[in-house]
Formats: sequence, structure tokens, C-alpha cells
Amino acid sequence: MRDEFLNENIFLTLRELRTKLESWRIDYNTQRPHSSLNYRTPAEFLAARMNEKALEKLSLGVV
Repeated sequence: MRDEFLNENIFLTLRELRTKLESWRIDYNTQRPHSSLNYRTPAEFLAARMNEKALEKLSLGVV
């Protein structure tokens, strides 16, 4: 967060900080690929995980 947000922005007011931080947080948590998720976005990772679980249920005969 420090390298990617705090060091790259200047804030004149607390309101400005909060607004920019919320935008950055949403982008970081939904649009940006993460190395810990094999360079997928959190949304892509979640979709893949949900598909894996659905396939596991089907292979076990659980619906």
C-alpha cells in the first residue's frame, strides 16, 4: 500500500484521502492481478474456485 498508494499520491484534505483510498481499494481488490493468486484478479480467482467446487460436487454426485 505504501509503494502503490501513499508514495504516489498527495492529499490536501482527509476527505480527498478517503475518496482516493476507496477507489484504490476497489481497484486493488477487484481489477488488479495478484501474484499470490497466480496473477489472476480476485474475481477471476473466485470464479475459478467456484467452478472447482462445482466440479467436485458433481464428481461426488452431490447436487
